[in-house]
Amino acid sequence: MKARVEDKVIYSPYPDIKIPMCSFYTLAKQKLLADPEKTALVSDGVLLTRAQLLAGMERYAVGLQKHGLLPGDRICIHLDNGVENLLVMYGCILAGATVVLAKTSLTERELRYQAEDGDCTHIITDEQYAEKVKKAVSNMNMKALFCMGPAAGFVAVADFSKFDEKGFRECPIADPSNSVLVVCYTSGTTGMPKGAEITHYNYVACCYTSW
Repeated sequence: MKARVEDKVIYSPYPDIKIPMCSFYTLAKQKLLADPEKTALVSDGVLLTRAQLLAGMERYAVGLQKHGLLPGDRICIHLDNGVENLLVMYGCILAGATVVLAKTSLTERELRYQAEDGDCTHIITDEQYAEKVKKAVSNMNMKALFCMGPAAGFVAVADFSKFDEKGFRECPIADPSNSVLVVCYTSGTTGMPKGAEITHYNYVACCYTSW
């Protein structure tokens, strides 16, 4: 198969892929339930099928919604890698929030900068980072602080996994091409880290052909 060249521009010989204009949840539900028993995730002895992955995200979304996370909110994700942490992050997205990623190696000052720069209204973290988080956001008017385990001053989300996913109510995304799903920060090599915004449509485009 030969590539076409016009006006010094090389075009792919493969047909264009039409990316659906939809939210992440719309695509996830369509793709994951198309083959629900297929293995979706394996980590540290935990195996989830595609149906279990979707249900897990929905259960956390139900819990987050019940505790006041609303469409338009921005939640800072300060979590280590892990199956439940992945589910709760996607649960935030399903609840209609924008997730602002902040790696756990950040110092208190660095975390404060990203939470403030990202206009975060909520934050979620692991137990071992609770004190750092509390100090970092002490002067911010956060609506709620969430923690994967018990920590003073935080809402524990561990029990959210026990909610019935059938109670989840989808949050419509009216304009996927302009609705920000996630904010990722640059390394800040030549200055302060900058938040790169990824919309629902951007994310759908990344996932569409690989799922």
